[in-house]
Amino acid sequence: MLTALRAFSPTPLIQSLHCDVRWTQQTLYLEYQLVAERAALNWPAPAANPQRRMALWEHTCFECFVADPTATGYTEVNVAPSGDWNCFDFQAYRLGMQASSSASLQSMSAQLDDKYQTRIQVELDLPDWSEAVPALQLGLSAIIEDKQGQRHYYALQHIDGNPDFHHRDTHILTITRGIE
Repeated sequence: MLTALRAFSPTPLIQSLHCDVRWTQQTLYLEYQLVAERAALNWPAPAANPQRRMALWEHTCFECFVADPTATGYTEVNVAPSGDWNCFDFQAYRLGMQASSSASLQSMSAQLDDKYQTRIQVELDLPDWSEAVPALQLGLSAIIEDKQGQRHYYALQHIDGNPDFHHRDTHILTITRGIE
């Protein structure tokens, strides 16, 4: 399912940002597709040893918020083009943040097709949700930093005049499990 992310404040640097989403068995597949002039962006180089890191959102970062539509808790997944990542579980809106036990990164890659096209591919393992939950509620978002250090915020939806990706009203994509 290909879905467009909307700019909080449009910028000419970024022409479009989409995410293709698929959920099979216990794996959630995400492919962010960015069309932008990469020379104008603060794009991190691939890490020699990608690892779990804090505060990825302070620079270019792609995010996914995953929840059971009937529960208040959710999981936040952050991936950077460098390959660094993190996953957090929350009990409710911004409460009880801890390292995730319900999601983990299986793989992540960044493909730089040319100076404008970029693909960030992510595979998430969701074992706790493989049988118990018939649908997932997702919030897809991204922070794209330019060379001047300014952050540009993208999400499925923005509310309340803020780029608040944690707010459940921005988690508007419902996806059901498909067959692999």
